[in-house]
Amino acid sequence: MRVIVGFMVLFGVVLLFLMSRFNFSDTVNSILLSLIVGIVVFIFVSGLTYSSLSNRSDKLNNTESKIKKRKKKANLVGLIFMVVFMVVFFNFYLHIKTMLGNDLLVSLNIEEENFVIKNGEEVNIEITAKVLTNPFCKANCSLTLRDLSNDELIYEDNIFIKVSSPLSKEYKISSAWEQSGQKLYKVTLNCNNIEDRFCYSYSPSPALRTRIISVDHDLNEIQELIKNNLKNNIKDMNTEVYIIDNNLGDFNFDKPYLNLSDLRENSIIINNSLSSIKENMSSLSSLYLSQDYFKLGTDVYNLNQEIVKLNSSFNELNSSYFGNISLYNLVLANLSIMHQEIIYLEDYNFSEYSLELAKSFINDFNSFISIMEDKNSASFKLEKFNELSLKKENLSFVLQDELINNISRENKLNISIYEINLPKFNIEYKNYTLDFVLGEPSPICCLHNECYDCIDDASLNYPIIFVHGHSFNEKISPELSMDSFGGMAGQLEKDGGYLDAGYFYRSQYDEGSKGYLGRVNSTIVVEATYYIDTVVTDDGSFMLTSKWESIDTYASRLNDIVSNVKYITGKDKVIIVAHSMGGLVTRKYIQLYGEDSLEKIVLIGIPNHGVDGFVLNYCAVFGADLECSEMNKSSEFILNLNSVPLPDIPIYNLVGVGCFWEGSDGDGIVKSSSAYLDGAENIYVNGTCNLVDFFHVRMVHPSLHPEIYNIVKEKIEIKEVYTSVA
Repeated sequence: MRVIVGFMVLFGVVLLFLMSRFNFSDTVNSILLSLIVGIVVFIFVSGLTYSSLSNRSDKLNNTESKIKKRKKKANLVGLIFMVVFMVVFFNFYLHIKTMLGNDLLVSLNIEEENFVIKNGEEVNIEITAKVLTNPFCKANCSLTLRDLSNDELIYEDNIFIKVSSPLSKEYKISSAWEQSGQKLYKVTLNCNNIEDRFCYSYSPSPALRTRIISVDHDLNEIQELIKNNLKNNIKDMNTEVYIIDNNLGDFNFDKPYLNLSDLRENSIIINNSLSSIKENMSSLSSLYLSQDYFKLGTDVYNLNQEIVKLNSSFNELNSSYFGNISLYNLVLANLSIMHQEIIYLEDYNFSEYSLELAKSFINDFNSFISIMEDKNSASFKLEKFNELSLKKENLSFVLQDELINNISRENKLNISIYEINLPKFNIEYKNYTLDFVLGEPSPICCLHNECYDCIDDASLNYPIIFVHGHSFNEKISPELSMDSFGGMAGQLEKDGGYLDAGYFYRSQYDEGSKGYLGRVNSTIVVEATYYIDTVVTDDGSFMLTSKWESIDTYASRLNDIVSNVKYITGKDKVIIVAHSMGGLVTRKYIQLYGEDSLEKIVLIGIPNHGVDGFVLNYCAVFGADLECSEMNKSSEFILNLNSVPLPDIPIYNLVGVGCFWEGSDGDGIVKSSSAYLDGAENIYVNGTCNLVDFFHVRMVHPSLHPEIYNIVKEKIEIKEVYTSVA
């Protein structure tokens, strides 16, 4: 008996030594603790049983063989109690661990979240997921990959994940786009614990993790060639239309001495066609800039056919217009020559016969000058001039004949030949050139079936950063702290206008990541934690959990978070929504780094003037001592924080009331007198407390307090509208 007890004691000491020297997993620790409890129970029960049997054997004066049998029974009883207590303790331990925050924690990681590809190529999305839960639990998870541009579900897998079996998946995303731009994809992991004999769950809702993947699409070589050809076609067509338009505008159909009414009618018809083509030409530029190359190709072909017809009609009009002017000038020039040739007739001697012919010709000549001055067609003028020329030739023949035959010529004309004072029309052929510039299309971004030019505006859609409060249990993962705002972030996305980008970890991004989450017309929402520090080395960046630092240190980490959220969204400011101690971290951040990067802040249940009483006394039971000491209402930190004026930005401070303790009203954790912040817009919200079910914790859950969610949403809204152009 003593040997067995001694062995058990030694075995228990060894187990305690191993647990103190090595960091075992939760599974191993729970088993070792159960063994130690079982050993203690075995020693106690077997010792008690052995003592009882020894007393009975002394009274009954039993034989040695019977005593040995009773010792075996004592060991057996001790062993049975040991096993029973091990099982009971193991169950109790798992229950307590679950209640203290080790229920179900899900981690979702993606190797790379920002890709640049050419259309037609594929990218591989490497996803790893693991769960942190009761070692005897198995999580039933749904893993989905959704195209946010059209809300199409690309992949969906239902899988079971155990603590010892992390998930590793690889998905392919192919690009069938005809444009250049950005598409966002959302990976969602939704897990529930499957309750079993040793598996317990107290989570009211599934554990949810999301990650946003950005894929920038560039045109491939063939698409780039088609695009450039279309661009050149548009340029040539615009130039041709420009030349026709300007030449048509140079035509003057109200010229004196010429009737161009027929040409005017033709020009009106051509101008109507030109107006229609010009209107369609502007749509070509819009199609090009919106990267609708398929429709653009069809419209370019159809419109080019119309331009060919227009050009033919214009050339015909142009030829007729300048032909009429040239013909008028030709008739005028010949008339001037004729005038010079006949001016001598005023002093010439005629026979009676030739005198009558000369008078008739001169009268016709003078009449033709009137015809030239009248507004009629150039062809009519030419016709009449030709008739006049025949008469002149006939008169010249008669005069020549009289001269040869010495016919008596003693008669004077006594008729004046009119002077020609008609102007010649100048013909100017202008060479119009067009320096047509068609800008390059902006990248196209699509979200929820709406497409537009990717946004490049640092002041539009400021991102929202949710900052959690004090961790009740410093032993649990920081991700559980970020879970507090998961419901609010998800509800904002459901309501529209917001995109939940999930948890925010990183503090270093490459140049290609600049602004990649700020191009869509939606406000990015992230849940951040100041409990994780990132160490950057030559081998990469490493995340370290650190939950026992000062609030000043947390404020420094928040500064990194703000800077990096601004970087990946391309915005110059952010909006912070903070809960509990997160509000103190936010205020300290402003005190240390200023408010230039903040548009506004929303504070929920903040101990602006510290905590006291039972909250302070029990704060450090599970939480970090330093955090709790700094939140003491008499601490130097609180006094210093409230000694500085508030920043000149909107501050909305939600104060919880309805729970009464220690003679004060509040949210069960923070007294209303402590939450009130002079200089902020204080908004009182009502709730109730029930034992350890504090209103303070429930304030950030939209399903439990939708009225608080509505207030937060109202305060973070920025009334700006971005108009779709695609």
